[in-house]
Amino acid sequence: MIEIVKPEWLVGNEKRFSDFISELNDKDRVALISHGADIDGIVSAKIIDSVINPDFIKFVGYTEINSELVEELRNAEVNKVIFSDIHLKEGDILKEIEKFAEILIIDHHIIFRDFNSSRIVFMSAKGLCASYLAYYLFSKVQNLERFDWLTAVACVADFTYQENSKWMYSVFKKYGDKFVIGQDNLIMPGGKFWQVYEDLALAIVYFQGDVIKVFNAIGEGFGNIGHLAGYAGAVREYMEESIERFERGRKEIKGRIFWEFAPRYKVGAMIATLVSSKAKYHSKTIIIGRNEGNVYSISARRQDGKEDMNVLLMNLTSGFQNADGGGHIKAAGGYVSLKDKAEFIKRLEKI
Repeated sequence: MIEIVKPEWLVGNEKRFSDFISELNDKDRVALISHGADIDGIVSAKIIDSVINPDFIKFVGYTEINSELVEELRNAEVNKVIFSDIHLKEGDILKEIEKFAEILIIDHHIIFRDFNSSRIVFMSAKGLCASYLAYYLFSKVQNLERFDWLTAVACVADFTYQENSKWMYSVFKKYGDKFVIGQDNLIMPGGKFWQVYEDLALAIVYFQGDVIKVFNAIGEGFGNIGHLAGYAGAVREYMEESIERFERGRKEIKGRIFWEFAPRYKVGAMIATLVSSKAKYHSKTIIIGRNEGNVYSISARRQDGKEDMNVLLMNLTSGFQNADGGGHIKAAGGYVSLKDKAEFIKRLEKI
């Protein structure tokens, strides 16, 4: 087995994690709640599910971490809840859940509070995606080498491969691919892993709202994603068209590149990532806005890290009702209500 690089934990400790898992028994009803909008949320759930086989799996967006979820868990008579790749900023929802369940959180986003308590185990590390953290932790329970390729794909998707680059290099080599980091510490596109990353990411877009189909299609052998590549093709064609429209319609605001569009699929975040990865945009902040239901969604990227996207999105969305924003230094997202869209644009022109 390829040696796994140990995370540098910001909060939590491995003994409390081990105790949580070892104390699970047949009488427990376990819920697994993970982020359903990206590869990291689905892959981390796949890894966790392969070891503990939860009774209840739910993929959610950040706005769905609310009182309705609490009631759903309560009604399902859940007494253990595992959150994966969910950026929890406030503790109110957790306080409600811990009235009837013990909680394990595996995450990698910026920490606003250390939620560790007698009823909560919170494991978080900087610079590594939730899938890798789950792979590391649950490998102590069961041999998970069959998912090393899938974990590496999640690392590619989340741009988290510097801290564990030695492990990434070995996994790529194992499957006959080359792990090469190029300009601004970005992995070079192309190759087997990049292809699987693209197919998975686009399949998630295609099945948005029903990503359990993506989750179920993922197998154990390298690149085993069943029929998903076929669905990815339709979204890939639309993405290529959208990037061409970006080049024609983008405009510069305060030195940043802004583009707004009305997407057929939810590809705004992916387009922001792909555009920002182009050499001519490495040193530019890319902001893409679009209407999605009753909210105006925003994705921000800056690959050279010289402007903090987490701080930018928090500043752009703070003060609005029913709004949120944040993420990582190089990549962040957020939303405001449609009624606040015009004010959001004005704020972008000032900040």
